[in-house]
Amino acid sequence: FEPGSIVKPLSISLVLDKNKTNLKELFFIHNKGNKNKKGEYPRGMYKVGRWIIHDDHRLKKRYITLKDIVVFSSNIGTLILAQRLSGEEFYHGLKKFGLSQKTGIDLTYEQKGLIHTLQQYKTGENHRRNNIFKATDSYGQGITVTFMQMLKAYSVFNNDGKFTTPKIVNNNTKLVYTQVIKTQTANIMKTFLIKTVQ
Repeated sequence: FEPGSIVKPLSISLVLDKNKTNLKELFFIHNKGNKNKKGEYPRGMYKVGRWIIHDDHRLKKRYITLKDIVVFSSNIGTLILAQRLSGEEFYHGLKKFGLSQKTGIDLTYEQKGLIHTLQQYKTGENHRRNNIFKATDSYGQGITVTFMQMLKAYSVFNNDGKFTTPKIVNNNTKLVYTQVIKTQTANIMKTFLIKTVQ
């Protein structure tokens, strides 16, 4: 399935893990225009090449924090962050989280899902242009995943930045953990995800 916004924490974690943002940074979400009666600015709009990308929510502020990007599920905030990664960092980062690969779950006929190619993620990099594949994939559109891939990827936030292969049947095999992101990054994202639910 096309996962949508549940991919955002993965993309943002990759940027945070590479020290290409910090918790104090503010992001302009391109929500120009006048406030409505509730005090909310228009939804943000951001152009990448010939495509215009929108945010889904109206906010009462023009600049938001990293936490706000997760809590308010900002497409624009997420894609701005994703552009800070090279095509190679973004591609290998998604792979490291297990996207487009079998999880190794104990069921037959597991699907792999699809992400774009390394070459597609590198398009325009030499000219410092925003990349539409990084943009849309960073917020989960244009790719496919399985439920088990996302379960495995999200386990990173509860296991100090490590994941393990999910099991359908408890066969008493020892779990093997693989470090995906730094413990600190995982704990920050876990806090953001709790705030999102609250």
